[in-house]
Amino acid sequence: MTTPRNPLPPPAPRDPLARPQLHPVPPGARSRAMQAMAARAAQGRFVLQACTVCGTATYPPRDACP
Repeated sequence: MTTPRNPLPPPAPRDPLARPQLHPVPPGARSRAMQAMAARAAQGRFVLQACTVCGTATYPPRDACP
């Protein structure tokens, strides 16, 4: 077994207090409920999804009541 010529350097230490960098979900991968919420947010409206049967408000929006 041979060793590589240029091994990778060790990763830089992470700051445990730093906030993780969040990667947004592309529009094609969002559910219908999330697309509707994003469309209303683009209009400057804040809305929450509410179940028509039990009345529970959910966030993030889902296609079915939890």
